[in-house]
Amino acid sequence: MLAPYRLTAVARQLRSPEMAAAEILSRPRQPQPSGWPIMREADQVRFAGGRNVTLPAGKGTYVLILHLPEYRRLGIGSLGWCDFSAGHYAYVGSAAAPGGLAARLRHHARPAPNPRWHIDFFRQAADIERIWYGLGDASREHEWAGILADMRSYAPAVPSFGASDCQCPTHLFRAVQRPALAGFARRAKKRFPHDDPVRALTIRGNIF
Repeated sequence: MLAPYRLTAVARQLRSPEMAAAEILSRPRQPQPSGWPIMREADQVRFAGGRNVTLPAGKGTYVLILHLPEYRRLGIGSLGWCDFSAGHYAYVGSAAAPGGLAARLRHHARPAPNPRWHIDFFRQAADIERIWYGLGDASREHEWAGILADMRSYAPAVPSFGASDCQCPTHLFRAVQRPALAGFARRAKKRFPHDDPVRALTIRGNIF
């Protein structure tokens, strides 16, 4: 007679792929270490003109890296008509409402049929190329806008854009050179060393 442990090994070899998959799915999930952001099942969405991406689950702060292919004069809601030169832009926002980042980024995935926020109007003409984001219950929207304002590679685009309800000069910045995550992420980490690291989603083109 085969020893019990040898019978177990033989049974594992004879089980079907369906049985193996069912066994894996039935295993209890290992808890995440204390202090880590809770990562729930995330959503997938296809961005207009871009690719399918998995959206982060949970609350957090984000930066939309947008590209405007040519000069445009756009009506931006309460701000009226604004002039935008061609190039890259960075818009800072946050998602603290139910649904978190996934819900907010899904809203940004396509131009809004009924624009509500300033960014919705700009989004009618500009494409999202990258999304920088950090998970966390604490909103860093205003602090991240301040970080961009202090960087020489960014310049305020339109006064009060996205900042009607705060004291920030603006939440939209014109990129003097192609936006790069490393410099911004380094400054954010120095300012908030215990925050979740800033990550990036690539929507269009190559990573930069």
